[in-house]
Amino acid sequence: MSGKRIDEILKLFFINYFKAILPHLPKKVLYFVAGLSAMTTYYLDSSKRQVMREEAKKFLDNNISEKKLNYIIRRSISNLRKDIFEAWMIPACKKEDL
Repeated sequence: MSGKRIDEILKLFFINYFKAILPHLPKKVLYFVAGLSAMTTYYLDSSKRQVMREEAKKFLDNNISEKKLNYIIRRSISNLRKDIFEAWMIPACKKEDL
């Protein structure tokens, strides 16, 4: 089974079974889960990683080390996941939280 397929199965499981409790978790736990989600995507979805690599190289004119490029890709995926998880928290936000 390919990494991308495993990533898709994990996403479906998460959305169907775990998403309902997200709004009730502390923000620290939410960020931890988002980080796990980001690592899973980074390591299992090579097509997403490759697209980001190609686009970053275009943007940076290939003047970047592979180590730095990998760091940028990991951070980008991590930030995207955190944004998604924060959006899922909105139903549980109280007026005082805004």
